[in-house]
Amino acid sequence: KSAPLPYSSPINRVLCHTEMREFFLLNSPEISGTLLAKGDGMRGLYERNGIWWISYTDGNGRHRRESTGTRSKAAAVRALEKRRTEIFEGKFFDKQQTDRDVFSDHVAGYLKWSKGAKALRTYIRDTQLAAHLLKAFGELPTSKITPGRIEAYRQMRLEKVSSTTVNREVGLMRHIFNRAIVRDEVKVNPVSKIKNYAE
Repeated sequence: KSAPLPYSSPINRVLCHTEMREFFLLNSPEISGTLLAKGDGMRGLYERNGIWWISYTDGNGRHRRESTGTRSKAAAVRALEKRRTEIFEGKFFDKQQTDRDVFSDHVAGYLKWSKGAKALRTYIRDTQLAAHLLKAFGELPTSKITPGRIEAYRQMRLEKVSSTTVNREVGLMRHIFNRAIVRDEVKVNPVSKIKNYAE
């Protein structure tokens, strides 16, 4: 019987207890197939526009998201298992795959949701507000959108529109980030530290 792994081991630094349990369970094809047959959810696996994406933490503690390019959930599970195995065995570090994590992608996802979930008038307003956000932040990685950048944007917009409009634009950004957090696409909301202007 092998000795238990110390908490300081690389494995335990990469995988939390829940993820370790899931990793070993899913390494069994029989168990993995059972989970899929039951339609159970799985941490680190989600669908976007019909394509399955995987989400995981690499050996450096960096949160990563990656499109599998497939519509098959079973194939996506195998892709996630492969990534976790590579991290587990220390073979992922040399790959350093880059993720496309730009603000415009999150805006597109939010507006698609808004179109189906909100009244038409509200959806149209969302698209109008989003247009201004995209001009300023569209191609920025979400990690580069800081409270400082947002404050600079607010000051710039105040020169052209009312404080109420600025609040609505930044409010939409707040909602976009909150939705991304719920979907495990980002970890923090930079707008959370921004207070609305008095109206």
